[in-house]
Amino acid sequence: MKLIQLKYFLAACEYGNLSKAAEELHISQPTISQAIKDLEREFEIDLLNRISSRFTLTPAGEFLKSQASAILQSTDSLTSRMNDFRQTNIINIGISPILCSILLPPIYQELKDVYPNLSMNLVERNSDILLNNLLEGKIELAIMGFADLDDRLFNVLPIANVDIVFCANRTNPLTRKKYVDFEDLRSEPLILSNADSIETQLILKKFDERHISPNIILFSDHLHTIDHMINHEIASSLLYKTIIHRGHGSIFTVPLSEPLSISIGLIWKKNRYLHKAAVEYIEFIRNASWKYFYDNLKPVYDKDNFIPSL
Repeated sequence: MKLIQLKYFLAACEYGNLSKAAEELHISQPTISQAIKDLEREFEIDLLNRISSRFTLTPAGEFLKSQASAILQSTDSLTSRMNDFRQTNIINIGISPILCSILLPPIYQELKDVYPNLSMNLVERNSDILLNNLLEGKIELAIMGFADLDDRLFNVLPIANVDIVFCANRTNPLTRKKYVDFEDLRSEPLILSNADSIETQLILKKFDERHISPNIILFSDHLHTIDHMINHEIASSLLYKTIIHRGHGSIFTVPLSEPLSISIGLIWKKNRYLHKAAVEYIEFIRNASWKYFYDNLKPVYDKDNFIPSL
């Protein structure tokens, strides 16, 4: 039995589909299939009930899943502790794609000022996947929007509360309103970030509470795509206000009549050993001045709307 086989098996369990698991791991489907078959051959028992392209776990598979997760977490902890002996300066950190465009450049700039030798291995995923990655030890830290986190599992260092606003081309009649409410958006073509992102889940909940079926034409985490759709008057959006680059003047933002904001924080798993570089990163975020937001990026970021709460 090899650790890589357990990793592939857990990925298959997470996605419930061998093709999807292979895609996420950037390997071929035959590779992950063979790894699971090798485990079955070694244990002389079926781990999966295969149903066409999908599968369910056998009782043995369920047991291996629980044990494999613990084994890989323990291995990850051991790796982190051994890394301390060679004074590694690399942090495995996850961040949601939308927030990456807001936070990464200024965080990186200030990080280099404080810890010039510290490096980040970045994983861009949505909130649910990042939380799973933290639990499974695939990453040490995550910067993401959060709500109702299980405080038995995670530590949270709050970073900011960021407003969500209506964003549209300046030709859109709604940009002339002082405030926009969800009723105004009943038939408005919208492009939102991916459906499993925390901000989109919150937005869809607000629509559902008002019994409105929004006209969502596209989900995307690519800001270039969203910006392109707005600039070409194809759709409007609901986004973090700090995302909008106002230099070209073609995108207007309007506050929502019922303010909507997302809490953003640095999150890590409780009771997990963190190597020195990860601990230094937590302290860096705790004491960051955010000067690159307030000084260097003033034309792009709205200081009044982005208030670090460190």
